[in-house]
Amino acid sequence: MLVGGKSYTWPAKVTFFRPIRASGENVSRLKLTIPTEGGKVNAKGEIHVYAYEPHDVDRYAVNDCDIDKDHLEKLKSGYAVTIDGFSAGAKARIYRIILGREE
Repeated sequence: MLVGGKSYTWPAKVTFFRPIRASGENVSRLKLTIPTEGGKVNAKGEIHVYAYEPHDVDRYAVNDCDIDKDHLEKLKSGYAVTIDGFSAGAKARIYRIILGREE
């Protein structure tokens, strides 16, 4: 996995900068090689990390991103996918990942 020019081994824990300004947004480019039962899927895209007002539960929560089987099948078939992540407390959108298959 390549995030903002830095390489990580899949699966990986990557920390993204969360903007402080209420309407802030931080965008990073992504390149992924995702292992699957039938080989691998090469994908590229970007992640948008949004500012939000965290609640108490958000301070203890870990925000994961799981690219599920449906997303993988769509990527393998050549479709773009969007994955949204939400905060634990306020259910505010905290990130959006947009991926497409890399040929």
